[in-house]
Amino acid sequence: MNDHPFARFIRPLGRGKRARRDLDREEARQAFAMILAGEVGAEQLGAFLMLLRVKEETAEEVAGMTEAARERLSASPPPPTGAIDWPSYAGKRRRAPWFVLAQCLLAANGHAVLCHGRDGGDPERVYTQAVYRALGLPVAETLEGAVSALHEQGLCYLDLAALDPALDRLFTLRPLLGLRSPVNTIARMLNPLRLPSLQGIFHPGFAAIHQQAAALLGDRLIVFRGEGGEGEIRPDSETTLFAHRQGLEEITWPPLLTRRLPRPAQWQIRVLRDLWRGEAEDPYGEAAVLSTAAVALCALDDTLDHSGALEQAHRWWQQRDREHFSASFEQ
Repeated sequence: MNDHPFARFIRPLGRGKRARRDLDREEARQAFAMILAGEVGAEQLGAFLMLLRVKEETAEEVAGMTEAARERLSASPPPPTGAIDWPSYAGKRRRAPWFVLAQCLLAANGHAVLCHGRDGGDPERVYTQAVYRALGLPVAETLEGAVSALHEQGLCYLDLAALDPALDRLFTLRPLLGLRSPVNTIARMLNPLRLPSLQGIFHPGFAAIHQQAAALLGDRLIVFRGEGGEGEIRPDSETTLFAHRQGLEEITWPPLLTRRLPRPAQWQIRVLRDLWRGEAEDPYGEAAVLSTAAVALCALDDTLDHSGALEQAHRWWQQRDREHFSASFEQ
């Protein structure tokens, strides 16, 4: 009996400590293309994902799998100049999603933001699509619709299921397997419009993998361990930025706050609107917005340093349209 065509991708991963090897970029691309096309069995899929998880995916494997996912995306009109890709797959639990206000700040000043993600189904977390809808920010149903929203309104949220239902379905394996899989990395690396990208992750060990994969793909990127795993700087602690701009860089981003501030016992989405409108003060929230916006500016422009980017973010914050969000809010 002949082996299944997909077995040639499982075999090198599962041969044991001494005989196993990583997949090369083309092998990873072909393997993930078969997975997304539904050409593998459930047993094969579970084995493949968990063997990669145990050894941890390499930058070449991530680059190959990302290429396979990108090949399936529909064509779209060109995005606005100066736009940025901002994946959001973790959801927020301990602190409010201040990064959404950083996105609004960039969008209001000529840097459109494509935010893509999914609802992870954790009732203790608030996911970004819900935040966009509560604040009245645009949510698109297609990639073409998202590009139109970027041109017209400066930012947009697009769910992963709208980009690729097959890739989205792979996330549903998380409760069955009990572990994250490379799908978490691939979704963040998807970058459907090939823009400069700002990525937040939870596990710091994966930052260098994202960075090196971006270099292989020719992507411009800054990735860091963000608050709650989202693309949001923690303004009360030092952050290491792993960048690929003109080359590979590690940048130390100093804290904006001089001391750690306690987390709120609970929060609601309306705190974002209240801070933007100047109806409430939140030193941590404002510092998170400014720090995150400044890092995004550095992803877009490598001539900016920490102080220059932060100065720009401060200026934009002081000049923001405080009436941008409606005074009425039901959340």
